[in-house]
Amino acid sequence: MESQPLGFEYIKDRNVLNLFTKDPTIVMELRTMKNIQFGNSKTDQNFCNPKYYASNVEYDVTGEFADKRVTVQVAPSFTGLYSMKVVFTLIKDNLLNVDFHLQKNITEFEIPYVVLNSTLYPIKTTYAKGKIQSYLTLPKVGDEFYFEVHSKDKPSDLLYSTKGQHLIYSELYKEINAKLYASSRIFGLGERIGDFWLQAGTYTVWNRGPAVQEREDGQTPGKNLYGTHPVFFAQKKTSSDFFAVYHHNTGPQDFVFQATASGTEINVISTSGRSNLFFLMDDKIANVVKNFYDLVGKPMLPPEWGLGWHQSRFGYNSTQALQDVYDGYKNKSFPLDAIWSDVDYLDDFRDFTIDKENFKGLKEFVDKIKTNGTRYVPIIGAGISAGDSEAYFDGIKADVFIKSSIDKSDPLIGRSTPGECVFVDFFMHNSIPYWQDQMETLHQMVAFDGVWLDMNEISNYCDGYCYIDQKAKNPIDNKLFYWPGGRDLERGTISLDAVHENGALELDTHSAYGLLESYATASWFKKKTLRPFVMSRSTFSGSGKYAGHWTGDNYAEYDWLSYSVHNIYQFNFFGVPFTGADICGYNGNTTASLCTKWYKLSVIYPFARNHNSLETNSQEPYVDTFNRTIDYTYDKTAQDVMKKAFLTRYGLHVYTYTQFHKASTDGIPVVRPLFYDYPEDTNAYDSVANNIMLGGSIKASPDYSYSSRYTFYFPERGSKWCPIWEGVYYQCFTGGSFQNIPVPISEILLHFKSGSIIPIQLSDSTKFDKIKDIGSLDDLAQKYKTDLAVLLNEDNNAKGDVRFDGGVTTLIEQYDEIQFSAVADKPLFGNLNMDITFNLTKKTSIAPQTNSQMLGDVIIYDAEELGFYGGTIGTIETVSGDKIALKGEFNSVRKTCRLKHDGAKPTLFKDIVKIHIELPDEASRQSQQ
Repeated sequence: MESQPLGFEYIKDRNVLNLFTKDPTIVMELRTMKNIQFGNSKTDQNFCNPKYYASNVEYDVTGEFADKRVTVQVAPSFTGLYSMKVVFTLIKDNLLNVDFHLQKNITEFEIPYVVLNSTLYPIKTTYAKGKIQSYLTLPKVGDEFYFEVHSKDKPSDLLYSTKGQHLIYSELYKEINAKLYASSRIFGLGERIGDFWLQAGTYTVWNRGPAVQEREDGQTPGKNLYGTHPVFFAQKKTSSDFFAVYHHNTGPQDFVFQATASGTEINVISTSGRSNLFFLMDDKIANVVKNFYDLVGKPMLPPEWGLGWHQSRFGYNSTQALQDVYDGYKNKSFPLDAIWSDVDYLDDFRDFTIDKENFKGLKEFVDKIKTNGTRYVPIIGAGISAGDSEAYFDGIKADVFIKSSIDKSDPLIGRSTPGECVFVDFFMHNSIPYWQDQMETLHQMVAFDGVWLDMNEISNYCDGYCYIDQKAKNPIDNKLFYWPGGRDLERGTISLDAVHENGALELDTHSAYGLLESYATASWFKKKTLRPFVMSRSTFSGSGKYAGHWTGDNYAEYDWLSYSVHNIYQFNFFGVPFTGADICGYNGNTTASLCTKWYKLSVIYPFARNHNSLETNSQEPYVDTFNRTIDYTYDKTAQDVMKKAFLTRYGLHVYTYTQFHKASTDGIPVVRPLFYDYPEDTNAYDSVANNIMLGGSIKASPDYSYSSRYTFYFPERGSKWCPIWEGVYYQCFTGGSFQNIPVPISEILLHFKSGSIIPIQLSDSTKFDKIKDIGSLDDLAQKYKTDLAVLLNEDNNAKGDVRFDGGVTTLIEQYDEIQFSAVADKPLFGNLNMDITFNLTKKTSIAPQTNSQMLGDVIIYDAEELGFYGGTIGTIETVSGDKIALKGEFNSVRKTCRLKHDGAKPTLFKDIVKIHIELPDEASRQSQQ
């Protein structure tokens, strides 16, 4: 909203200050106003600009926290505000906590322990070896309060400073201003749609399920969406290192950024909870992100089938409709790993029920498709139908619903898809067994494999209360004099006065709801010894431990296709790597070209699901819309390209699954922008959507706009980037180069870096058209071995790894890891040769062995450069002493050498010790003739 001049009138006999707009045609809501300051003119005290002083500074000098913790007592300059206690704790050498406590007789809301990594927070111990003074500067007793966070043992190398900045701290209004000693490269603060880098502006965090997604512009009203991730990552001005600041608060907050000559000023305004900050100290971006993963908890590992292809839509309104979808995929030989049901399957939209008329035979249908490797995922909404469902009566008996503030024994009534509804209070401990019982009831009706949680911001068709008799007598909304986002905080959600366990209000708890529902849902899977598959629309920092995320009701537009890359980056940094957007768009009718390009991009989506709304045209890949020529140069239909996308994603599966496993155990994002891997390369920070890294070895160059020409950047001077599969561009690109090239709509650009060894399947894309025996990832694992792709660097070395665990175990540490290392030698005398050693670094998997764990071909890329031609031979050496011969075939177009064995004795990766490859002198001479 534009700024408007206000008039003021003091009415003496009523002791009222009246504010009004000078233009009578303009109506303003108080909640949209900002920076109104009230003071006492007689004493010139401004209650919005008080001074705070350090009345006591006490370092722990004994015990475990000696030199790791300091407590500062802070007093305001006048009696209109309360004192506070600020506790600084060095949790680890790279993690500093700053926790504000208002010294007032109130019960401070504590965010449940399941949100963060419980080994780090609540703080029970310290893992730091250094002293807190190495990172923190504080005032002396009697001086104005401030704190400065700096690089280790470098007080002048500041990261964050509140010195001389505005501070106010009260129960319902908290404002912390600080200087960030950072460049303009700042990102984070989800969830929102738009550019990756944050610009100057206001960014609101407060879980919200709007009817329309809007592009973030940093202006009010806020464009914040379904999840809250109150963390930002900022690059230092003096180096390529980053640092991060996380605000642990589940209430509404505004983050206001303003660029200055010395860096950036940030103003964080919150209205609830307490200010509880975590500083992740400066380091390489990879280490800062790993540190954040440690803080919020490393992400769950999805079941292996979850990384396949998913099909959904609002409008599959019968078992027959689901059968038609399944048959449509099979008739086109398209793989399908999961079919989903929106609210269509429910009896009158009530959770934990099934429409027995339209979905007669659903249980049998699901049992049947599962024998062919296709799973079933139904939706569960946040609202439990009130008064007419078993889930409601069970909840009343267990007393697990969020309560009205008027009568704390009555559930708060909201309105959602089923009509009147109530909402489970997941802050209550007894809500977990209740929820597990409801899940079990549904599972007895249909043996689902995963769960889709929707509308859990909480979304409400009323704004706040639905019935006047449940309106709070003295609403907390009336006590607020600042509304983050510049809009009614109750718009589209439940009352801020709704009561949770221990009297906590919705204002404080709101943004944690989706995470806690995900936690409860995942607990049911774990109770049944199943690896959880939970997809949640609403998330908070730490949600990745329990659930993945889809980015909500996007649009069938090219902008949203490109925005999806930014969203996936952000959620990978937030610790929720299992994220994807609705393929082809949810709202609006897609087109053949847009949908085809979306399928191409979704090859590297962590989560890949086609989903659209009730009113839109069908966009399943088998429909006639896509059975027409879309690339006339290469005579390809949209369905040809979609099948290529299916099989390319499958070909990457073993590699991608390994990256997900590393995310869960080591805290490494799966999909990331170039600068994560190449922080020193200034070109890596530009056009981040154009250059996508999948793990550390594979780069995707996406085709995401109307245009067919893009400029892609290939980093690392001295390296090479070679296409993994056959395509229009079969040549390798040199590192440190920009490539301005047209991308045919039938082309999927994927390159891997020299110095890498990657596991791939279906490595010969010229045979894609003939593949008709893969209906799911289960088929891929059972029928196809895994090839090893090798691309040597300029030192003739390469390395890589792979992990196998069977894809379903709940014991994350039970896996096999094989690390590969290749060294080639071209001696002056003797044969050109290469040794690939296999190092079994972990052998704890007890999963059944499949073909995907067997070695297929060994493919040497850029083979001509070194001289591996058609006469190349090799030997596989196993732990049992077997030696298996390999014979090479040289591809003169792609410059690859593919070494095959006869397959008579299948060989597990973990049983291989070494592969020796050489080109005999005679073969070398013949190849040159």
